Amino acid sequence: MSEIFYGPERSVIFGAQTHRWMQLRKVYTLQLLTTKRLYEMREARYSEGRRLLRRLRDRSGTIVEPGTFIAEMNAAAMARLILSKTLDEVAPDMPQLMRSVQSKATPTIGDFIAYLSFTDAIFKMRMKRLHRRLNAALDSILEERSHLISRLPADQLPDDFLQVLLSAKTDDSEESTLTPADIKAIMSDLFLAGIDTSASTLEWAMAELIRKKECLLKL
Repeated sequence: MSEIFYGPERSVIFGAQTHRWMQLRKVYTLQLLTTKRLYEMREARYSEGRRLLRRLRDRSGTIVEPGTFIAEMNAAAMARLILSKTLDEVAPDMPQLMRSVQSKATPTIGDFIAYLSFTDAIFKMRMKRLHRRLNAALDSILEERSHLISRLPADQLPDDFLQVLLSAKTDDSEESTLTPADIKAIMSDLFLAGIDTSASTLEWAMAELIRKKECLLKL
């Protein structure tokens, strides 16, 4: 799947543990997943959590799919962390798009038997179609931020992860230079991991709580 999207050398999820992979991983650990930044974003996380509870309350008495609601909550929180905006403002279909990528990212015959990779043609066609949609959404995000950078002084720009990535892009060190494709690959990794993986974990936890009512009563 990584070859169909932005290439394994640009992805922390799919990439081999090379020197460049370690440099990309350092961007995550030193710029995004820091205690300070997560603390600063606590209100955004709480706000999206409250919004999720209101949506569920409004649908009380009806059947809901918790995974979809949780994925949308995670996507909204990730967007505010990465882009300083809500998904409704930049890419409202991102949660559904990421879950589509996750649901179709299954092992194929070609992954195990190379000379039978021609049988993966339909799978690759579907993934390329998803990639075009994802790429268009990320291109729009980068274009909007580029326009903002051209209009505002540096001290008035958002202090978010996208701005960190764009700043690293102009670094003098060749190893830390990030191309637009690098930045889009990192954002897709973040949205994919932050939306669907977390939603699946919470779905599993909720199912276990329902199955074990004695644990549910303690909450």
